[in-house]
Amino acid sequence: MSKKGLPSKKIRKLIDKIAPDLEELLHLLNETDEDHSDSVVEDNIRTGAHNLLIAKRIIKERKK
Repeated sequence: MSKKGLPSKKIRKLIDKIAPDLEELLHLLNETDEDHSDSVVEDNIRTGAHNLLIAKRIIKERKK
């Protein structure tokens, strides 16, 4: 997909909207038992949520 076709304003709004839920999700995943080994699904969720929150920070920095 070319950059020209990306609806960046909509993407920014969606990331802003879901950011609190992503933070809560990361918090819940980090509270699991230390003896509990992460499943592939949990690891992918954690990585994806973390990456989206980083994207939010990058977008915020570019606005300045």
